[in-house]
Amino acid sequence: MHCISFTKMLKGRTKDTRLCIIFVVSVDGLLEEIIEMIIRGISDVAIYITRDNETLDDLAVTHQGRMCDVDSSCLVAIDSGLVSTAITMTHDLGHLFGMIHDENTPCGISRNIMSTQRYTGSMGLHWSTCSSLALDKFLRSSRASCLNDFPLQIMPGRQKIYDRDQQCRFAHHDTSCTFNLPNKWCMKGKCIPYTGQCKTSSHWSAWGAWSDCSRPCGGGITHRRRTCRNK
Repeated sequence: MHCISFTKMLKGRTKDTRLCIIFVVSVDGLLEEIIEMIIRGISDVAIYITRDNETLDDLAVTHQGRMCDVDSSCLVAIDSGLVSTAITMTHDLGHLFGMIHDENTPCGISRNIMSTQRYTGSMGLHWSTCSSLALDKFLRSSRASCLNDFPLQIMPGRQKIYDRDQQCRFAHHDTSCTFNLPNKWCMKGKCIPYTGQCKTSSHWSAWGAWSDCSRPCGGGITHRRRTCRNK
């Protein structure tokens, strides 16, 4: 089962919604399940991120030129790491806006977002001229009508940046241990006094070995660890 929770704004009030995909047998089925379970008329496009590598043969799947279509305005992307997933979603949002791969346009082979191959470097973060023209054409058409409305109000938290401490307080109030024990935090499963971060680098252990890559092909993540020995 895949589940996501999100908050929607409707007529000035928020509504907490939980979206669960119980079982699908194909990529098309996954898209259809998401469409069926999302409240219509709230979002312009729904993006579903999954770690299920077996259902999707590609990094993402969507419908061509179906932005604002209430039956098809969604995409599914595999979580392949922060930057890689963001680029994948941008590429498939381009498809929703009616863009096709650069190799199939007069622009020819490119190193831009809508290329069939992913390239590193600044060019891979920009639209080609053909993609820009396709987007402009779409936005000037009646198919982009859902993008012309104005939100009722600014959603809570917009234009603000919350550090890790504040994010934890949203869920656990003053402490991650319990609501009535200030200045404590959870460390290795125990609630202990908070003494601050490591004071000097000499208290850090040596770095461990690099882990295996999170994906066998394409963009992935590898990591290594060290521990804080500050008492």
